[in-house]
Formats: sequence, structure tokens, C-alpha cells
Amino acid sequence: MYATLMDEGGERELNTLSDKKARTMTGSVVASLAHLKDIDGNDGAFFVFPDLSVRCEGVYRLKFSLFEIVGNQIFFCKSVMSTIFTVYSAKKFPGMEESTRLTKLFAEQGLKIRVRKEQKAARPKGVRSRPIATALHADNTPSGHRIHVPTWNADRHPATASA
Repeated sequence: MYATLMDEGGERELNTLSDKKARTMTGSVVASLAHLKDIDGNDGAFFVFPDLSVRCEGVYRLKFSLFEIVGNQIFFCKSVMSTIFTVYSAKKFPGMEESTRLTKLFAEQGLKIRVRKEQKAARPKGVRSRPIATALHADNTPSGHRIHVPTWNADRHPATASA
């Protein structure tokens, strides 16, 4: 599965920033099929993007394209679009939400994915609870650029996973 950043209307791909050099997304834009159990205990096939981030604030969609590799040939299968989501600057970021039940379940099954135990309250303007140097995630992206990315199971039903 390959993820592409799209404009709000889902009509234009946004692969690079305005300088035409830097990519609009960081992290892995490709995910392999993971066989995991869903929240009802049923076996499922999921594509999870645990470290995907968008570099610029704005309103976007993600396009997920499924390809099948057979031998040395690649076949396009289908594309689906996510719902609209907002990426905030670090100053405007309202705070992280608690991870979904499905995200926690995936982590319990051994998937390497960050799990948030509880929702963090937004800080009052001008107040820093920690120095700037430690306000970055382990992957060096500002906390304001983390997004929730939908994953799709084999039946093409959306299930939200935290990115």
C-alpha cells in the first residue's frame, strides 16, 4: 500500500514543498500487509502507517493505492481516499488525543506503533512545560505535525490508527 498526500478536494497530488526539493511527508509512505486481530477478535488484514507525518500545516486527504507484486511485475489494484484532516503548526496544535482501542490492540499484538495512554491537555499560550530541545518526537518531527491516519482492512472498512 502506498500513501500519497492530496489537496483537500482530493484532486491534486502534493509530493514536494514549494521549493520542489523537500518532500511533503516524512516517515514511511509504504506499508505491507499485517495480519492482526481486530477489536472483535477477528483475524484481519491491515495496512498501518505508524510514522507518517506531514510537514506543512493545512487541510489534506491521503490517497492509499494498493499494488500487487507478482514475480517481477507490479499490478495496480485500487485506490481509496481518506477523510479530510487538518495538520496544525506547533503553536496552533490542540494536543494529542488518546490512542484508539484498535491502535492499542495492534501494539499488544507486537506491531511497532506509538501508544498514547491519555489525552494531553493543550498548554496555555506562552507556557512551555519543557525545553524546546526535548519537545520533539523520537523521529525529530515537531509534535504539532503528527496526524491520525486511517488504515483499511481487507473488506475496505476504515479503522483509525494513530500515526
